[in-house]
Amino acid sequence: MRDHVLDGIALGHLLNITLTDGAIRNGYIASPDLATLFPSEFIAEGDREPQEHFKLTLPAGNTYETWIIKKFGRIRARFGAAFSALKLKGGDRAILSKVSDGHYQITFEKLADTQPSLPLGDLRPGLETTMHPIPLNQIFFGPPGTGKTYKTIESALEILDGDFLYDGNNSRAALKERFDAFVQKKQVRFVTFHQSFSYEDFVEGIRADTVDIDIEQPASGVQYRVEKGIFAQMCEDARRDKVYEQRVGVREGAKVWKISIEEASSSGDTRRYCFEHGEARIGWSSVGDIRSADLKSPDLNLGSNEQSSLTDFGLNILPGDVLVCLGTRTQISAVGVVTGEYEYEPNVPAGVRNDYVQKLPVRWLATGLKFDITAINRGVGLTLKTVYPLWRITWPALQEALHEGGVVLAEEAATQPDALEPFVLIIDEINRGNVSRIFGELITLIEPSKRAGADEALEVLLPYSKERFSVPENLYLIGTMNTADRSLAGLDIALRRRFTFREMPPRPDLLDDISVRGINIGELLRSMNDRIEVLLDRDHRLGHAYFMPLSKDELTQDERMHLLEQIFRNQVLPLLQEYFFEDWQRIHWVLNDHRKAVADRFTGQSSRDMQALFGDSVNVPAYTRPWQINSAAFTRVGAYSGVISVSNTALIETSLSEFVSA
Repeated sequence: MRDHVLDGIALGHLLNITLTDGAIRNGYIASPDLATLFPSEFIAEGDREPQEHFKLTLPAGNTYETWIIKKFGRIRARFGAAFSALKLKGGDRAILSKVSDGHYQITFEKLADTQPSLPLGDLRPGLETTMHPIPLNQIFFGPPGTGKTYKTIESALEILDGDFLYDGNNSRAALKERFDAFVQKKQVRFVTFHQSFSYEDFVEGIRADTVDIDIEQPASGVQYRVEKGIFAQMCEDARRDKVYEQRVGVREGAKVWKISIEEASSSGDTRRYCFEHGEARIGWSSVGDIRSADLKSPDLNLGSNEQSSLTDFGLNILPGDVLVCLGTRTQISAVGVVTGEYEYEPNVPAGVRNDYVQKLPVRWLATGLKFDITAINRGVGLTLKTVYPLWRITWPALQEALHEGGVVLAEEAATQPDALEPFVLIIDEINRGNVSRIFGELITLIEPSKRAGADEALEVLLPYSKERFSVPENLYLIGTMNTADRSLAGLDIALRRRFTFREMPPRPDLLDDISVRGINIGELLRSMNDRIEVLLDRDHRLGHAYFMPLSKDELTQDERMHLLEQIFRNQVLPLLQEYFFEDWQRIHWVLNDHRKAVADRFTGQSSRDMQALFGDSVNVPAYTRPWQINSAAFTRVGAYSGVISVSNTALIETSLSEFVSA
């Protein structure tokens, strides 16, 4: 049969696709000819889901429920785990075949003996090629101004949308716009470590709240609650099955509410009616329409719990929120999703108690349960209050607990880990925080082999919430580290085994085409960095990013000269002062001022008359004379051209000999 299948062309019920290195790296199966095998109802237009999803069975027997993304010409699900297990390489083939309507299968053929290099035409100029899978944890390190934070945008897009990144037609502005779209969707989040950043900020901590938030354990005065930090929240979001949530209508940030439909001692007829007809109901027919009722009116004689329940039911529960129906103090009997707005129905249908006139439309996902909810409610039982929010429970945690308890929710299909959307947490200045204090016991869990789903997966019990916690496989960590701020060696023990380190050195070559009044900016940066490396170390070199504003085509030579002056005056010189701790002699050498004409020197020693200051009896050494900055030099071309007036080799030797003799 395969002899009758051409590459990328479907004949009958088959489609043969050659996998590229980019597809292998990102876990994609892509082809412009997918529409020849998959009908339009499985193909998404824009960012919306299509009308229907199809099933795709892999050789191992696991099945994805997925669809085609038309604008990228690829299957939505990712197959990184399958590619890795089969050790596929660029040039190997994926063969898609139709089993029945809405059901397809895929097989693979390994045709390439070696993995070819990624064609340069597949990359935008300046982008690195990586022939290995994208690491889950990586750190970009280098001196200041080398584009580490700038690089995180490309690195995040490589994870989230490799097709868009490697499309040579997309400008930097387009890449940033695409990145911002992922930020809006909360698939990318950004945090900066600093000396005061803590475990409580990153993972979870206790926060004070003056609102009466704890219905199960009411107390007066200040209430304390456990709140998730950015890392724990992202782990929870990454575990979410968004495909299922969209299918059943769970909203972003859905709240979980407890509801009692009839008393436990009742016949249960109204509860059964609600489950069968997609409703949730409560009583208080005397109140009328909650939206227009004055619940505090003495005529209604409502207690605070009753007022709160009615307010929540009629005004605060939103479409997309989750309801759990009380079974006992520790168990729930049903779970569902609110699908519409509150309704007042004075004439109830047959089979419903006459006073149950308050109604919410609900899609019940599971009924007839005896599921103990105490564990995920942090050991706290449920109360008889009719309606209140379960603030300790989130929908992802509830769904995961139901799965572990063997509960299969309505319309739920098993979602493979690779089908979950990737998430990216960018940690800027990761070395400025106390990593051991911030990550705590979770430093082990971020290792790829310890992630949830891995063979050596681990989980811990969080100290405040007492929840079981693990790190999902689809959460990527990208850090940046300024090597001039702290030595890389100081972080080896904590981070080296957990992160892939990628150096971001200065790139003077990016400045070689920039000339300001005859001064080659690339050579200017090389000269200073060569001297800094000899006098200090390579971690304190100057980055090319400081000079990149000079590359704008619309600038005139006068404007470039003025901008160069501002860069040296406001950025370069203050940074050198910090690097050398106000040791002006070394700054003087870095700028090559000791071999310039006096008028072109940025720095110099005062020419004060020491004899007049101290008299003949005091012999003041010349090197103790105060240093000063020559402001006029910043406007002179010779001051900059003098930095690169001799060969780098000779200059290093001269500087080093002066440094040693001093």
